[in-house]
Amino acid sequence: MFTLTSGVTEDAAVKAYVYSYSLASIEVTRRQSTNLPAPNGRGEAPMNQFANRAFLPDASFTSVVCPNVDTLYSSMLYDVSREPLVISVPDMGDRYHLFPILDMWTNVQAALAPGSRPPIPPITTCCCACTGLTTKSSTAAGIRRR
Repeated sequence: MFTLTSGVTEDAAVKAYVYSYSLASIEVTRRQSTNLPAPNGRGEAPMNQFANRAFLPDASFTSVVCPNVDTLYSSMLYDVSREPLVISVPDMGDRYHLFPILDMWTNVQAALAPGSRPPIPPITTCCCACTGLTTKSSTAAGIRRR
């Protein structure tokens, strides 16, 4: 262990790097994948719009990690600093589906998966509002705060 010239220890510098690396990586991804006027079908779309990948990724696909080569992916980078974002998931029937909501460190903060659990009565659709920390306005009708 040594102290850097600024008075910060090596341990503190390593912890800061580990903490902030994901944030910087996600920010680079955000800038690269949202800098266009409309969704392009290759997994890129403006902020607050779904970016669908209309193809199955193969070994040549390197823009982001896709753990399954037999799965269609959609993603969205969103900004709720000015207003809430309401996400509505329709009934998917018997199709397996996941809608995880991740933070900037890629931890799952919520998962919208209507029909994947046995609630009573069964859920056929799901709706959620993502809000910023300073949001004081009411959200869309029919969405209750938890």
